[in-house]
Amino acid sequence: MTTTIADPAPPRQALADSSSTIRPFAAADAGEVADLLVRGFQNSDRPAPAGMAAYLTEVYLDAPWFDPQIASRVLVRTDGRIAGFVGVSAMPMLLDGRRIRTAILSSLAVDPRTADSMTAPRLLRDVRSGAQDAILSDRANAVAVALLRSLRGEVFRNYSLDWLRVLRPAGLAIDTLAKRFGPLRLLAPLAAPFDNRMLARGLATEEPRWTTPSHARSAEAFTDRDADLSELLTLVPHFLAEFPLRPDWTAADLGTILSDGARKAELGDFTSRVVLAPNGEVAGLFLTHLRRGRVAQILQIMAKKGREGIVIDRAIAHAVTAGAVAIRGRAQPALLDALMERRAVFLPELAAVVYSRDADILRHFREGTAFFTGLAGENWMRLNGDRF
Repeated sequence: MTTTIADPAPPRQALADSSSTIRPFAAADAGEVADLLVRGFQNSDRPAPAGMAAYLTEVYLDAPWFDPQIASRVLVRTDGRIAGFVGVSAMPMLLDGRRIRTAILSSLAVDPRTADSMTAPRLLRDVRSGAQDAILSDRANAVAVALLRSLRGEVFRNYSLDWLRVLRPAGLAIDTLAKRFGPLRLLAPLAAPFDNRMLARGLATEEPRWTTPSHARSAEAFTDRDADLSELLTLVPHFLAEFPLRPDWTAADLGTILSDGARKAELGDFTSRVVLAPNGEVAGLFLTHLRRGRVAQILQIMAKKGREGIVIDRAIAHAVTAGAVAIRGRAQPALLDALMERRAVFLPELAAVVYSRDADILRHFREGTAFFTGLAGENWMRLNGDRF
């Protein structure tokens, strides 16, 4: 399920119910909120999967970064029913060396049966009154963008693009259509010979189809290998250090994010790979979910400055070997030039929105020098792509 802000059904009440209250999310709310998220995002009245309520408690209350001053909220009606929920996670960051507090927005849903037209704005205004220096949302849909802009949030287009690189066009077409009509996936074997011929022709040329001759020659001696959690706990902070505005995660914070990010049963098997230069120096890393015949999903790419294209090339090559039909991820500003050179398609479906009164925070987002999206957002959560 996606955790962007749900598009509510037309409200039954024209005016806000002033007697309803907003309070912090509590463990006792988890079952009702899980059902609300299923109704809001999946348009279904079936009960939420058994493990979802436990996960909501785990990620919004028991996570190592939990801060009661920057917490999730529920809107409760006078009859005791929860009519709205907004998921909030505290994320400490470093801003030019000083520590700040940010609030990461994730799920915001209202109950189409009981909520009024002011439920979502009231929840967001309540979040805005919290103790954070900034509110960040990296995957806001059109409804969320409108609400956040009404509260003076700013959309940053340089952080708002998904990228897609097609690898096997016939297979991608079948995979896309099969999401609407599952039996079409039975046609996948028919697409394989066509795609394999195209792929073979591309790989037989001087350079792989996704790059250029000069890039191919410079990347020839680079390799990649598996990386375990302990290695990632060292490497991720190393690459973060290049950004003047970046998360200030503890090892426990990052370990939780990486462990949860690996659990995406709907997206396929998780792989974490380190890219090595000829001298053995680490050039970058990529975290991917892969399933043969499906779109490979990049959770994060990190690269040494000047090596972005090589790391992307290694990620693409790994997806090709695994039988992916395409590869998709979130584009950070530092990756945009390399992705354009590799003929990626950009998809502006979900926006990155920031609310802050701190001019330096906004400046780093405008300049592309903030580390945001991927691990530093909401996409790592198991709500995006896991089964419960």
